[in-house]
Amino acid sequence: MSEAALQNAFLHALFRQDDSVQTELSHFDQGMAAYRNNGSANAARAMALMFPAVHALLGEDDFYPLAQLHWLAHPPQRGDWSQYGSDFGNWLAISNPGGVLDALPFLPDLAHLDLALSRCQDSADASADLATLALLEHNPATLLMRLHPSVAVVDLAYDVIGFRHAVLAASTLTAPVHTPCFAMLVRQNWRAHAIAMDAATAAFVRNCLAGTTLLQAHDAATHLDANFDVSAWLTQAMAAQAILKIVQTTL
Repeated sequence: MSEAALQNAFLHALFRQDDSVQTELSHFDQGMAAYRNNGSANAARAMALMFPAVHALLGEDDFYPLAQLHWLAHPPQRGDWSQYGSDFGNWLAISNPGGVLDALPFLPDLAHLDLALSRCQDSADASADLATLALLEHNPATLLMRLHPSVAVVDLAYDVIGFRHAVLAASTLTAPVHTPCFAMLVRQNWRAHAIAMDAATAAFVRNCLAGTTLLQAHDAATHLDANFDVSAWLTQAMAAQAILKIVQTTL
């Protein structure tokens, strides 16, 4: 076999466990088993850090086999362990491995929130210029709000925000309600947080992240809820250290 063919066969044997390929690599069977076992164990440990609530809810005995199955089904594209499991939630929702969703239908959303908070935790930092908030007295059609790089919005089909806190605190658990909800993620004092929002507030934040003017962001929010209170959100966002600065543009 050529070097390229050998490497390709190795990867197929490692991740796909293809019998015909393993025949070609029969001299390396023991080494292959060691690679697979070591790789899947490392992936499971890395994913336990990326998905702490899913890990805590399932327990190590159930989480590790699930993580290893995912590693085999979706080989990592990069060597960075922090990138493992980037599609774990979608994989759970689509494949329902072992029928786990029959008892825990909210598990994909919990995985989505875990991953989003892990990404939030690792996001870039930036210094706020809160003196620019004085510009809020100007025409909102000329203003942009820059948010902290850690800020993101996550759509959830189950209300797992409070449930996640309870899981990690080992508190009494009540199954999450199956209702659309939104979470604003932000890193405050170097710790990632998820803040529950309604649809109007989520629209406002998303528009700010997209670079629309404050007037456009406000219009998007009030289109969903005529009673949207931007002042209340500003107070909450400042307390969460989500705002970097206000920028004035020209019409």
